[in-house]
Amino acid sequence: MARAFRDNPLGIAVIGPSPARRLRCYRAGIANLLDSARRYGRLLFAESGGKLLGALAALPTGATPPPPPPLSAQLRTIFGQGFRVATRWSEIARHLQSLHPPQPHWYVSSLAVDPPAQGRGVGGALLTALLEHADREALPTYLETDRAINVRFYESQGFRVQEQIHLLDVAVWCMQRPSRPGLTGHDMHGKGERSPKAIETGRI
Repeated sequence: MARAFRDNPLGIAVIGPSPARRLRCYRAGIANLLDSARRYGRLLFAESGGKLLGALAALPTGATPPPPPPLSAQLRTIFGQGFRVATRWSEIARHLQSLHPPQPHWYVSSLAVDPPAQGRGVGGALLTALLEHADREALPTYLETDRAINVRFYESQGFRVQEQIHLLDVAVWCMQRPSRPGLTGHDMHGKGERSPKAIETGRI
């Protein structure tokens, strides 16, 4: 996931121009994100042939924002990212949280595919697994992205841009997809198309 996020525009604005430093900072922060999804929401992994290719972390309305991680985990994040970077991410998270829809929904807090596996349907498989769950609950799904190319991908999955904002002079698109009861993963991917398998882990 850190490799997938390393060159995102918002990460460059928050962390700085060094790819190696961005990678270290993302690695320091992602553990808390995954643990929150495992404890309070849904954590999905995509694999093909026994190889891990990507992951999706999502939270229901009642768990956004999630409870803070243990103090030891917070200190590890601050130590790994640096106080300035950790503080900036916290401020951004609070601002984005204020823009969430008021009605119950599922929030895609993170969707990442390892760069060598991108363009092979991995992200679509992960997102489909979550959207099927949201449809069974008749709930919309919400997310943000700071990459224009991702806007087109999410639009192909039924999301629409609700608002475009700027954080640290970086464009961020807030997107939402209404629930679609009765729509299956087969319908979403297209007849005969094969995608990597999405598996869930750690739901509590």
